[in-house]
Amino acid sequence: MLGHRRRFGLTLAGLATVGHALAGTQLLAGALDFLENTAIQHMVDRGHAYAPWPKVSATASGLKWLLLAAFVAYLLCVALGGLWSLVRSH
Repeated sequence: MLGHRRRFGLTLAGLATVGHALAGTQLLAGALDFLENTAIQHMVDRGHAYAPWPKVSATASGLKWLLLAAFVAYLLCVALGGLWSLVRSH
C-alpha cells in the first residue's frame, strides 16, 4: 500500500505534513500580494516610485512567487509520484 512506502525519505503522512505547511504558506502569499498591491498603489498615487515603495513591492512580489513556486513544485512531485506508483503497480 502507498501509505506504507517511503518516497524520497518521506512517508505519505510526512508528505501530508509538508503539504499542510505549504498550504498554510499560501495565506502568507496572499498577504504578500496585498502588500505588493498596496505598495504599487502608493507609487501610482504619487506618480513616481519614491522610496521605500519599490523595494517593498519587489520584495513582497519575490517572496510571494517563491512561496507559490514551492507549492506548485510540491503538487507536481506528489502527483507524479502517485502516477508513478500507479504505473508500477500495474
